[in-house]
Amino acid sequence: MSERKLISGPNAPIAKSPLRDVIKHVFWDVDGTLFRKTSAVDNAQLLLLYNAFYMCRHMPERAQNPFDVHKNLVFPTLESVPQEVKDELNALEAHKDRNPNGKYKSRGAIFVGEFGKDQAYSPKVISTMDYGPILPRDERLIAMFKLLMERYPHIRHSLMSNDVRESTDSVFLALGLDISQFLNARVDELFPPNLNMARGSKYAAGGVGMLCPYNLRARKPSKDAFRQILEVAGMESEPERVIHIGDSEIKDVIPPKELGMTTVLVWTNKAESSADFNMREVYGLLELFER
Repeated sequence: MSERKLISGPNAPIAKSPLRDVIKHVFWDVDGTLFRKTSAVDNAQLLLLYNAFYMCRHMPERAQNPFDVHKNLVFPTLESVPQEVKDELNALEAHKDRNPNGKYKSRGAIFVGEFGKDQAYSPKVISTMDYGPILPRDERLIAMFKLLMERYPHIRHSLMSNDVRESTDSVFLALGLDISQFLNARVDELFPPNLNMARGSKYAAGGVGMLCPYNLRARKPSKDAFRQILEVAGMESEPERVIHIGDSEIKDVIPPKELGMTTVLVWTNKAESSADFNMREVYGLLELFER
């Protein structure tokens, strides 16, 4: 481990210098990280995916444009989705407990494998969701970022998500955050949008400003996604100076840690994990930098 890997979390060696003097760049996951995932969010996403799945299977002409699925809902509520539709989709998704033999590792992969859609299809479907009614403005989060950016202006904050840019726009608007403070022009310089993945998006011509399905070589948990983070940060030779923060140990912690990055797992009650730091809430980053 580099002498400059100065971390003092539950699974890390004692820091030799304050973390704020070592870290140069923080990359944030969005969904489930900047806000705690609730059943209301899960259900709203599921409703769109059940409808998209049914349309792809039975009325493909209505499912061609993922951004229009929400305008053509066959089932307006989760309760109105037939059980057989739910069962069919759920049976295809692998889950270590309830369905270990599922054919696909994720819901997004179902649309790729069953219907020949690209990997951005299901994120685009979900991006039409209105977070406003179910995701309240977060004054604590707003205050945390204000203090972080005022006290440590040398530390850059950027974004990487398996969701498309439109979803992030909606989340930031609901939470009351200014997304312009997190957008990074270097992302577009290094990784312009893949025109196939970004088809139909207002960001197809550029200005994405974050790593997402429009420009990722591969989605998390692929280590290739985290290699792109290091390229954007210009820290390929000093990965320990980059923090990745997320809510999934498998997707957000293990891959970047294997590349030497510093990692934070949020919204966890675990006393131990693979992460350098475990936080019960997302608001603890300021405390880490002020130790």
